[in-house]
Amino acid sequence: MKTQITKKLLLSSLIFTGLICANSAFAQNAQLPSTAIQAPVKNLQQNMKELGSIFKALSTAMNDPAQNAESAKQASRLVDIFKLTINQVPDSIDLFPINEQTQALEDYKKLSQNQIDLAEKLSAAFTANDNTGAALIMTQMNDTKKEGHTKYK
Repeated sequence: MKTQITKKLLLSSLIFTGLICANSAFAQNAQLPSTAIQAPVKNLQQNMKELGSIFKALSTAMNDPAQNAESAKQASRLVDIFKLTINQVPDSIDLFPINEQTQALEDYKKLSQNQIDLAEKLSAAFTANDNTGAALIMTQMNDTKKEGHTKYK
């Protein structure tokens, strides 16, 4: 009787172990590939380069009201990218004295938030076919860009 209980326990243990191993193997095979589907994460420099390209294209398109719908989309893209850059710390922050780094980072984030706000207004101006307003906003964005690049590039 004792031998039968031992055999049943051993058999149950083997089955249980087999199920765990099978589930583990299945779980490993069931994972989605991490890089095949997801877009690559861009660093701050890459994001800034893309912002510059969009800004340049908008500067050219600003005088053509026929392009306002596309310009509004591009301005919305600026918003999306600036929302990424606000959380990407420029390397130059490390060059500030330690007791000034927190303030420098806060200032950088304020400048980035200002660009987000202006880009949202820019998109709205293009949507409303207000090219004069868009030009003024682009000037403000360019001034903010210059300030940020002077401080943090």
